[in-house]
Amino acid sequence: MEERRLGPVVGLGTWNTFGSDARLAHAVFDAALDTGSRVFDSSPMYQGAEASLAAALAGRREAASIATMILAGYVEGGL
Repeated sequence: MEERRLGPVVGLGTWNTFGSDARLAHAVFDAALDTGSRVFDSSPMYQGAEASLAAALAGRREAASIATMILAGYVEGGL
């Protein structure tokens, strides 16, 4: 996979991908790693996706970069 300064060109978003299904998250995460994806984004708003992603990452956290998005109505809420 092509790499750029910030990492792989293709990442994986977790919104509507696996929700609270940790088993599915593990399978999706494995497939993404196998194809060279290393960047994953999630959010507390994604109905359990962060917990599922954490379970899939257990014991291999160093294999991925995680971007967590937040929703804030003002700048200070995002700090």
